[in-house]
Amino acid sequence: MGSTRETTSYRTTSLQSVPNLSAGLFLLMVAPLALQAACLDGPRGGSADGEPGAALASSESELRRNACASTAECAAGQRCTTEDGACKRPPGCGPKDICPAVCYGVCKPDRAACGPTRCGPGEVCCNESCGICTPPRGVCTQQVCEPPPPGACGADADCRTFSDYCTGCDCRALAVTDPDPVCPGPGVQCLIDPCFNKAAFCSAGTCALRDAP
Repeated sequence: MGSTRETTSYRTTSLQSVPNLSAGLFLLMVAPLALQAACLDGPRGGSADGEPGAALASSESELRRNACASTAECAAGQRCTTEDGACKRPPGCGPKDICPAVCYGVCKPDRAACGPTRCGPGEVCCNESCGICTPPRGVCTQQVCEPPPPGACGADADCRTFSDYCTGCDCRALAVTDPDPVCPGPGVQCLIDPCFNKAAFCSAGTCALRDAP
């Protein structure tokens, strides 16, 4: 009889422990998956490049909505920021991915050209010779200014990149008002766009090149 009571007590204890055992096994199976997902997602507060997570998400979202490689892909009244020197990765191509050698930008409202500059939103060109913009019906001087030297700029938006295939695979920084250089020969062929991952910016009044962000 003593042996029977011990067996019954043992079976009762074993049955009561089954739910706890099942819960433990479930946690052991789920925990690694949750940890793996957290690693794949990366830090919530930022990216590997040090760019804030919110800013990166906003930039990627805008690129996905308004991506363009040239102004021809934008709607009427817009221009692609690649003409201002933008050179972003193609939409959906991450920092560690192998991306096509094509610079992408986003479509933005076009700003009216005014001599060596471009007018801001809501402005019109009042004096093209001097590059003076004013609100509609605004007043400005009508003096005649000397044309700026090639590559002259007052802001980053006044500069653009130009892929020069004439004598080599060269990337040049030009002002948005500068004409494209004319090559007298057939030029060369390049495997990668010379201006890939390059951006034009204004440095001390002259357009220059730097690595694209």
